[in-house]
Amino acid sequence: MKCALLQINPTVGALEANRELIADKVNEAYHAGAELIVTPELALSGYPPEDLILKDHYCDDCEVQLQLLEKSLPSEALVIIGTPVLEAGQRYNGAVAFYKGERVASYYKMIL
Repeated sequence: MKCALLQINPTVGALEANRELIADKVNEAYHAGAELIVTPELALSGYPPEDLILKDHYCDDCEVQLQLLEKSLPSEALVIIGTPVLEAGQRYNGAVAFYKGERVASYYKMIL
């Protein structure tokens, strides 16, 4: 299995630009033969998002961009995206996995 750990430099708060960067690099890695592709921690939001993460609308915007990103990912690769997640009123530093065109798993950082 060929794995790709993306070394990208997303910009804090530039969600749309980060989504496009991730989509481009994921597809580049896939076409180079990668079957498992992993982005850095909080790649979608940029790191560190600091007080932006405290705003519900920012986490909601991250979710919208994640849903758009899902549509552009190669379906035959397992892709793991680092992103903030707002679930049941709780904020998480998350890793969301996509495979075959759908979200298949989420993991939330436990110890900060």
